[in-house]
Amino acid sequence: MKWAITHDFWFDRGGAERVTRVMQQALPSSHHLTVIAGDQESLARDGLGKTHILFPRISKRTYRQMSFAYPYAVARHAAIDGNALCSSYAFAHHFRCTGSKVVYCHSPLRQIWSGLQMYSQHHAFYRGAAAAVGAHLRRLDREVARSADLYIANSNAVRDRIASFYGLAEVPVVYPPVSNDFAWSGSERTDDFVWAGRIVEPYKKLGLVLEAFKDLPYRLIVVGDGRDRRRLESTASPNVTFVGKKNAEELSTIYSFARAVVFPSEDDFGLIPVEAMRCGAPIIAYGGGGALETVIDQETGVFFQQQTIESLRACIGRFMAMSFENEYIVEYSKRFSEASFVSKMNAVLEAV
Repeated sequence: MKWAITHDFWFDRGGAERVTRVMQQALPSSHHLTVIAGDQESLARDGLGKTHILFPRISKRTYRQMSFAYPYAVARHAAIDGNALCSSYAFAHHFRCTGSKVVYCHSPLRQIWSGLQMYSQHHAFYRGAAAAVGAHLRRLDREVARSADLYIANSNAVRDRIASFYGLAEVPVVYPPVSNDFAWSGSERTDDFVWAGRIVEPYKKLGLVLEAFKDLPYRLIVVGDGRDRRRLESTASPNVTFVGKKNAEELSTIYSFARAVVFPSEDDFGLIPVEAMRCGAPIIAYGGGGALETVIDQETGVFFQQQTIESLRACIGRFMAMSFENEYIVEYSKRFSEASFVSKMNAVLEAV
């Protein structure tokens, strides 16, 4: 049984994109569609084969301005001939098909569901759009979700959202895979802390980390890029260094030297902590979302309970008084392997 694999937006290789790449390379796929992307050359560099881009003329700079029109545009696209495996955190599950449709859900669209209040508080665009069409989009999203033959959640946290927002029960959980490119170099740990990811606020909470590290006697290395980098970098204290995007090999080296990796957001699953643990790095994580399923408190990391400067600083203080076994952290992280992901996904798909 072959599957046409659909995806949302392919401009940056974030967690959802890395999962989709493994799907296309390791599962029995027929072809790949994405709503929006850069170009075929950039997709090829990210390890994808030939990909149909639904809206090839929409750029990374402008695609958010049309966000709430995509469900209708995707639904008008010709039905996929055969089966569809939708890797979705936004609109990829709105593709129609003539065969079976399975949705691997990274999260129901945050801007209209779990993150509605957060995005509305910080962005006037989302506040206005949610007030105008939010209720209608939620109804449409729920109807499309219920039309699928099967939903798969990437974490228990997302499974609970699927049950709450879509009313779907008996949803299997298959954890995302961590690339084999990440490995501990055996390096000695420094006193440098690391934050990594897409620099987009308010979701990733880098601003919280920057404020918490002001006046602390430790260096913070910020890895990544995004629309809010310039603003946040301009306000960062001297003990913070922004190093931009890094490939897996470079990031693996940074993780291998890090005293800890700080993960302050409430992610759906969160590949960053698992990638870092593959390199032996302990995690300082917010105690919510997917991190509760990947980080073991006081064994592979430590949690802070409120997304506040005071809570994070107190957690860093507790962390500095603790010790962690790098070899144990590496061994624990192997349960999130590509081989495990592919095996579990094949078993689920064969049962459809």
